[in-house]
Parts: sequence; C-alpha cells; structure tokens
Amino acid sequence: MANLGYNLDYTMHKGGKSQMEEHLKGQKVDLDYIQTISDNMAKAARKHPCRVATDEYWGMLNAKHLRKYLGDRITHMEAFAQSWDDPNNNVYKDITIPIAPLVYIFENDYEGCE
Repeated sequence: MANLGYNLDYTMHKGGKSQMEEHLKGQKVDLDYIQTISDNMAKAARKHPCRVATDEYWGMLNAKHLRKYLGDRITHMEAFAQSWDDPNNNVYKDITIPIAPLVYIFENDYEGCE
C-alpha cells in the first residue's frame, strides 16, 4: 500500500469501519449507530483550532446513544464514563485532551499539532 501512496493508518481505520458496518448490518443494527459518533467527532474536529490525523480522534458513547440504537438488545448496563467530565472518567483525564464532551485526543498525538 505504501508503494501506491496509501496512508496505512487511514486504510486500517477505513477497513475496520467497513467490517463493523457489515457486522452491524448482519445484526440488523442501524448504521447510524457508528455514523453518528463519526459525525460528532468530525464536527468537534472542525470547531477545534488544532487538528490531528483523522485516526487520532476518539469518541465516547453514552447510555442514551446505546439505548437509541440497541434498545431491547441491552439486558444489563453497568456504570461507565459517559462524557469527558463524568466522575467515572478518571482513568483518561491525565493522558487525553478533550475537544468536546464526547470527543478527545491522546496527549502525545495532540502535542504535534500545537
């Protein structure tokens, strides 16, 4: 792929997304389940003055999103961090930079764009 000028990281990201889309279709899950997250990350990236590579943005899920797209498929949901300022999000606060309530970038990737 490098010989043809492809971005390997992007190709891997795109390949993974394609596999996920096929899996969701097979499970009869609306593809907006992942597209909404992708759109939210793109919107946050466009608003933020510092840009990083496409595959360096990370999006968070929340219970509302999961219930909307998975509904009755969810039989049990344990507590998890649902936004950047969620008290359950202590693990990532020291190593990431939030650019929106549900979008963040790891510090080492963010440093290169400052």
